[in-house]
Amino acid sequence: MNNFLSLNYFIPEIELCLIAIIIYYSGQNNIKKTRLEKITLIGYVGILASLFFFQSSYSHQGFHHLIVINSLTFLFKFFLIVAGILSFLLYNFYNKHVPSSDAENHFYSIVLILGGFLLISANNLILIFLAIEIIFISVFFLLINEEQNELKTKYLNISISGIISSLIILLTFIFIYGLANTLNLQKICETLIQNSIPETSVILILLMVFIGIGINIVSIIKYYSLKNFNNSYINILVPIVPIIAGFGVGFRIILTIWNMTDYFENNLLALKFALGVIALLVLTIATLLSIIYKKGSRIVKMNVIAHLGFVILGLSVFSMQSFSVALFYLITFLISYIGVIICTGYDQGFKIKISKKGNITLASFGKILFLLSLVSVPFTIGFSSKFALFALLISEGSFHYWFVVVGLINSILMLYVVMRMLHKKITNRRKIENFSKKLPLLILIMGLIIFQFYLAIFWESVVRLLESYLNISG
Repeated sequence: MNNFLSLNYFIPEIELCLIAIIIYYSGQNNIKKTRLEKITLIGYVGILASLFFFQSSYSHQGFHHLIVINSLTFLFKFFLIVAGILSFLLYNFYNKHVPSSDAENHFYSIVLILGGFLLISANNLILIFLAIEIIFISVFFLLINEEQNELKTKYLNISISGIISSLIILLTFIFIYGLANTLNLQKICETLIQNSIPETSVILILLMVFIGIGINIVSIIKYYSLKNFNNSYINILVPIVPIIAGFGVGFRIILTIWNMTDYFENNLLALKFALGVIALLVLTIATLLSIIYKKGSRIVKMNVIAHLGFVILGLSVFSMQSFSVALFYLITFLISYIGVIICTGYDQGFKIKISKKGNITLASFGKILFLLSLVSVPFTIGFSSKFALFALLISEGSFHYWFVVVGLINSILMLYVVMRMLHKKITNRRKIENFSKKLPLLILIMGLIIFQFYLAIFWESVVRLLESYLNISG
């Protein structure tokens, strides 16, 4: 495809910009809530359709100019749109805000997804930096719009951490440009493979990137509140969009490097080791913090960070099978987390509601199931994905045995923390609420539960499917 920068490739991003402008205009003119909902929903559906019709058929190996579009970028963009549609539906199911407030939340969520789209396809250091800034600035304004009564100290700290994070990332990109003498990711990867960049510089770059992005992620996870169980934009989009977009560009870069060389094992041992150590540090620190915390919302947040460490651990092996296992782990984690948020929003808290007759609500059952999935209890997707990850690490030889040992210890500790939390959250209720009041949400919960068991049973076929999909993307 010679004209790679044709407007066809930018149609989803252009649609996101147009929808954001329309929503902003609607909020300024106090358009009725029902009309605003229709505009936003039609916009999401239109973007989803454009992904299928204009991008799913495009597959191009390597990096070209400013952006890359292939089946892998399509997959991660699809994840973002599904998260956006789901959060939008839940937001309108729960909330009765004034149109201006709705418009602001819809606007910032669209901008947030736009930043995720740009980051997933970005092939230039400047575009990557701009995408990261769009993501975290829109997250910042979503948080401000949600809790306007708590702006002084909390959001001053977020602003300071955001500035520090931006400076670290900017300095890292300047350092990379100085070493590779190019802003193009393909040429940077080629320079890396040819060993033109010293191993110590590779490790330093990785550490600076993780520190820079990590400061913002930790700040967001620390300050966004799960107490407002009804705002799905905060509880779903705020943590998930940076995670999906970040791993989207990470998967794409690593897969491209893998396809560029037949001697990856010998040339980039330092990169593999650095990723493995960073992964173990991330999941260990998150697990230890979850032991210290006692509130259910904070435990869930730390569990999110720990799972990011496990995904990075899978990527550190650098094989096509490990990429598919890591992608499967990421998907199962997202399903489990969204399941917890939906069930928690239904019950308005982390309490497990049980009647005196021993009956339990479907939402409380789902909450228990997805929390147990997050800590990898057998017969859950969390167990299947972690089993696949540990089996992969063991098959790679003694070099990865310690990774398995540390991962198992962290998994056992996290299981203890969640079981302790569940024991404290069980409460007796004389009357179980009428299911018909929230039937659409209950249908969604039931669908997630069924899908969870399906993936837990047939996980091997799903991993093989993902591996074949990644081969096509490469």
